[in-house]
Formats: sequence, C-alpha cells, structure tokens
Amino acid sequence: MRCMTLAAQLKQSASGSIFFASRELPSYLQLALSSAKIHYIELDSNIGMSSTEDETVNNEWLPVSQSRDALDTSYALKDIDVDWIIIDHYGLDENWEKSVRKITKHIFVIDDLANRPHDCDYLLDQNFYFESDKRYKELVPTHCTLLLGPKYALIRPQFAIQRKSITPKNGDFSGIFVFFGGVDSEDYTSKTITALSQLTLQGIKVDVVVGSGNPHKNRVAALCRDYSYIYHEQIDNIEELMGSASIGIGAGGSATWERCCLGLPTIVICIADNQRELIAYGASKGIFLCPEINSYDSDIKLHISALIKNPNLCIALSENSMNLVDGKGVSRVARLIDTTKLAVRLATTADSQSIFNWRNDESIRSVSKNKSLISFDDHEKWFLKVISSDSKSLLVCHDANVPVGIVRFDIESETAEVSIYRVPGALTQGKGQHILKCAEEWLRVNQPHITTINAHVLPGNESSVDLFSNSGYKLDYFSYQKSIDNI
Repeated sequence: MRCMTLAAQLKQSASGSIFFASRELPSYLQLALSSAKIHYIELDSNIGMSSTEDETVNNEWLPVSQSRDALDTSYALKDIDVDWIIIDHYGLDENWEKSVRKITKHIFVIDDLANRPHDCDYLLDQNFYFESDKRYKELVPTHCTLLLGPKYALIRPQFAIQRKSITPKNGDFSGIFVFFGGVDSEDYTSKTITALSQLTLQGIKVDVVVGSGNPHKNRVAALCRDYSYIYHEQIDNIEELMGSASIGIGAGGSATWERCCLGLPTIVICIADNQRELIAYGASKGIFLCPEINSYDSDIKLHISALIKNPNLCIALSENSMNLVDGKGVSRVARLIDTTKLAVRLATTADSQSIFNWRNDESIRSVSKNKSLISFDDHEKWFLKVISSDSKSLLVCHDANVPVGIVRFDIESETAEVSIYRVPGALTQGKGQHILKCAEEWLRVNQPHITTINAHVLPGNESSVDLFSNSGYKLDYFSYQKSIDNI
C-alpha cells in the first residue's frame, strides 16, 4: 500500500509510466492497481532466461532464488526504458540489486529491517528509531542517500488535507477507531472487539475497519452487529474516521504514521517482530501507548480506561504525534525521484548574458552579499575568470532543456564552497533541493577529491537555511557543512 501511495503521487508529479512487478499478486490488489490505471507485470519463471546457479531457496519472503527472481524481472522489463526500480521487499538484497543494475538508471530501496546490505542510490526507512542514521551505515554504498524517519512516511495526501481541518485532541471522549491493517491474519480485530464489548461504552461510537483481503472479515462483521459497532470494509475515506475518533487501537505498521498525522491517541499492538523496536521507541517518546500484552482483554480494557480518565495524557499523545508527522512525506519522496529530469552542465560563454540578467534580478540581489546592480563589463570580467578557473565550477541546471538553477563551487584543497540560486521566473517551486542534489552529484563525480562542502548563509535568508538544513548540511556556527560521503 505504501508503494501504491507513492505511485499515485508520481502519476501526478512525474512524467512517464509506472509499472508494478510482482509474483502471484492477490486478485484484489491487482484490481486496485487496475482501478488506479497502473500497469501490472506478473513475473513468471516459466519464460525468459534461466538461472545458471543451482541456488537453494532459503527465504521466507521469496519462493524462488534471488538470481532467478532478478532474471525474471529483467526479462519482464526488457522492452521498457527504466529510469527507476523501487524495491519494497524483505527478501531481496544487494545480490538482486546488482543483477538488475544494467536495466535501470537508479535503484531506490524501501526498508525498515536494516538487516541486510543493499546496492542502491536511495534508501527510505520511514520508521522512528533511536539513532536511525547509524542503522544502515555499513549496509549501503557511501553514495547512497538515506531518507530516514516519519518525515518521509508514505501516507496518502488525503491525510495532510484532513489534518488541516483538525487540531490536537482535547481529551473529550466520543469515539474509538479500530484498524489492524488490510489483512490482519491473526484476527486482532475480533480480539479487540471482544475486549471493548466488556467496557461500558454507552453513547460512544466504535468504527471498525478491515480490508477486503481480511480472511476473518465475516466474523468481524458479525461481532460488529452483535455489539452495535460500525463495520467498514475497504473504504476510501479512512482518514475521516481517524480524524473524528478520540482513541485508536491498531498495529504498528504504516497506519501508525496515518494516525500520528491526524493526532489520534493510539494503543499500538505489536503483531510482528519487525514492529517491536519501532513501537517500543515510539512509546518511550510519548507518541502512542504500547501495552505489554499478558491478557489481551484485561490489558486493552486497562489502557482504554486510563485514556478515558486522563485527558491530559490524550492531549500529550495527540500533540507529540502531530509534531512528528506532517503528512507530506510522499510528496517529498516523489519530488526527489522527479529530479531525474534535471540535468547539470558547466556554463559556457553563451550563458554570460543570461546569467548577468538573472544575477541582477531583484529577487537574487536581495539575498546576495553584494546587493548592488552589476555592470555588464564587471560581470563579463568575473564570468570569463570563473569559467576559465581550475578552482571554480559554474554549473547550469536544466529541467527539460529549460534553465532552472545556477550553482557555483569554489574549490580549495579538499573543500568546496557552494552558492546557489534558482533562475528568476522559471517554474522552480520545490526544486531547490533537487538542483542542489544534482550539482552535488556532479561534484562527486567530477571532483572526487572533495571531502566537504561548505555553504555560507546570510542572516535572515530563511529559504536558504531550510534548503541546506533539509539537504543534510550541519550548522557550524554561521555556515553549513556536509560530508561528501553523505551525497
């Protein structure tokens, strides 16, 4: 579902087609892809090339060997010009990724286990961990960009929209929202309904949500009828139910960040080992409650009663969770992926007049050290000196052959000082970070001896502060600094 969310955002913001490749995808998920007008490719081991390796399959997530799967994937995509392969699969690692390198320009991995090495250009772990930046340190290449934490949570844009109409909970108690994911194979939904039925909840609305793939949905529906709870199956307005509830009960999967975005105080139940660390850390930071389950009925009743009797606890959980997740993660990730349309080149003499005009624009002069108008003679002397210098690199960034940004690196020994501005009048809203990223990548490839990039920001230039802070630069007194290893 998080990949569906990302795909939907990319369909809006990026050009090109989107394909899902999978092995034996359930029919209800194929229908979801079809409804979203997204292409589906089913991998078939009976066609295409054969693996030369007699590899033993020892992988609970994958029914074939990684080499077999990589060959099947390459064959399935042989007629497609692939810019990105986005991998969300616990059974694949650097061996699979190295095999498909030749058919794609970029590899993007979604993970949260941090238990195996990857050969990727970007890695996203949207979860909330102690010292999360250290978890992948030895598992990805030095050039890999890490997107870590709920800032990048892949939740549907509808949650950010719903968030605008709500405020943190005030402790009033009017409704309970129950959701344990689309499948809930262990039927925690029914267990929760049974526990709630033992509480006096007169006048309290209880919304219970299941996915169409839930194997226990008939039992859940029957229990809801018995206790006059409201049953919902595969709905498309789940954010409205979350937003109107007072308390949530659910698992520690992706829905965790949806509930946080809407400030819903939640009792989170660990239903899988890979959720345990995340849930424990989130609970320690006051994001949600995480009971140690001994007796399900009594523990759920105890924690529901604690929330009802302690409105200040509900308020704190609601505020903490909303501060953690703003709901804009999927748009951040989609914008980053969309940077593949940007191209960087060295400036030439043909660019002199344009750069002169842009540099004298009021919007650029207002944030420059020298705010005065510059004469063309002075500009031309500076420009020719810069483009002929071995210690300076003046770059022009293009989007579909349209100039959108200018970046200059002043190089001294192993350090480069960067200056950047967006071309006035160009459609560059939200592209500043992409322009900087592309220029950094150019520097990494063309000046491999550089170890550090510095950026000096004038006081009051908040947009530049945000740009460098969000691009991995660390504040060092009045300048920002980034290790080249983090590019």
